[in-house]
Amino acid sequence: MNIFIHGYSAASTESDRDKLKNHVAKVNTSDSNIFAFWPSGSILNNFSVADLLGVALKPNPYLLAVSAISSQIGGFKAIEQSINNLKYKFYVLLVRFLKINSNKYEAINIYSHSLGARLIIESILAMSDEFKSININNLIFMAGARNLSNVECKKLLTVISGNIYNIHSDADLVLKIKPDFEKCIGAHPIVIDEELKGRIMNRPFHLLGHLDYWDNVHKIINHLDFNNNSRKEVMVVNNNKPIEFCLKDESLYNVIYYSSNKEREVIAKLLNKRNSAFSNKELETQALTNEIQLMGGDSIVNKLRGNGVKYNEILRDISDEIGIKNIKEKADFEIESMILDVMMNDFKKEILTNGINKDKCEAIVNAIDTYLIGSDNDFIDVNVFNDIYDVTDRFRTIHFTGPATQVLIPIVILIKILRDRIIKNNDSLINFVG
Repeated sequence: MNIFIHGYSAASTESDRDKLKNHVAKVNTSDSNIFAFWPSGSILNNFSVADLLGVALKPNPYLLAVSAISSQIGGFKAIEQSINNLKYKFYVLLVRFLKINSNKYEAINIYSHSLGARLIIESILAMSDEFKSININNLIFMAGARNLSNVECKKLLTVISGNIYNIHSDADLVLKIKPDFEKCIGAHPIVIDEELKGRIMNRPFHLLGHLDYWDNVHKIINHLDFNNNSRKEVMVVNNNKPIEFCLKDESLYNVIYYSSNKEREVIAKLLNKRNSAFSNKELETQALTNEIQLMGGDSIVNKLRGNGVKYNEILRDISDEIGIKNIKEKADFEIESMILDVMMNDFKKEILTNGINKDKCEAIVNAIDTYLIGSDNDFIDVNVFNDIYDVTDRFRTIHFTGPATQVLIPIVILIKILRDRIIKNNDSLINFVG
C-alpha cells in the first residue's frame, strides 16, 4: 500500500484534489494507493473518521482516497506552525483507517511532499512507539520542508522496516527562500553518518521546482522501483535541452554527482587542459557532465544540436580507437574496465621496453593499482591523470573535429575508479552508478 500526503495549499479545492488523485492514478503498480488529504490551511477541525472511511471505501482497489475538508490557506509559515497540533489527530485517524482496512495491505510506503513530509516526520517523532504498530516499510520525502538530523533519522528508522528516501532538487527556490532559512531536506541531501549510510538514500531530481513533484510522482516511483518493475534513472522535467540531456546520461552524471568536491576538482582540471575556457575550479555536476559530453562526438555537430554525446558513445569511440572489439552487449562499467585493461597493458609495455615515458608510466601503474584497491578517503592525485594525458598524446590529432580522445582516456579511467569507490563505500548506490 502506498499512502500519499500532500503539502502546503495543494488540496484547497475539489479540483485540486482531483488533480492529485489523477497524478497518482498514473502510477504503474498493483499496490493500493491512498491519498491522505489534510487541511493544510487550518487545524483539523473537520477531519473525521467518516471522511476517511467514506471515501476510502469507494469501489476502486487501486486508487483509494482519504479525504478531509481543507480551509483557506493563511500562509506557509502558519501551516508549518499548526503541524504540532495536527500530528496527533493525523495519527489517530490513520491508525483507525488502517485497522479497518488491515486485510488490504502487508506493508506501507509513505510518500510525503513539502509540509506533508514535515507532518509525517513530526508525527512519528512524537509518537514513535505508537507508530510501530503500523507496518511502515519506506518513508519517501519529496521536497521535504524540514531539516532532518541523523539523531532524528535514527528514531524514524526504529519505526520502519525499510529505508528513508530523500528526493531533493537544487532548483527548489521555495525551500531555499524560506523565511527562517531552515536547511530543508527538499533542497539539500541529508548529511548521513557512516552507520546510517545503508538506510538513508538521497536521490537527486535536479531541476524539479517545488510544485513539480506531483506531475512527476509516477516517474519518482518508477525510479525507486520498490517492486523491481522498472529501470532506475534520474528523471527531470525541463525545457533546457543541454541540461536535460546531461541529466539523463545517468551512467556519467550519477558518478559525478556522488563524487566528492576533491574528486570533481580533478575532473575539472583535466577538462581545463583541453579547453582553457572551462574553469579548473568548476564543481557543479551538470557543468562537468556537459563538458565531458562535448568532448565526445563531432564538435561541429555538437554545436549545431546544442549538446554533446552520451557517455556510452564516448566509451565506444575510445574502444574503436584503441582496438577493443565485441562490446555491443557490454554495459558502460564493463567497457570502462576493458579500456583500463588495454591502457594499463600499454603503460606496462612502456616500462618493460624502457620507453621515453617509462617513469611516468611507472607512476601511473602504481597509482592506479592503489586506487583500485580502494580506500574510504577521496584523495586522487591529478598529476597521475595529467601523466596519462601526456603519454596518450598519439591520440591528439586523429580527428580535427572528432572526439577529444587524449583527454577522454584519463577521464574514463578516473570515472571508472570513482564508480568503483562509490559502490565500495555505499553499495546501496549500485543501481544508480553501477
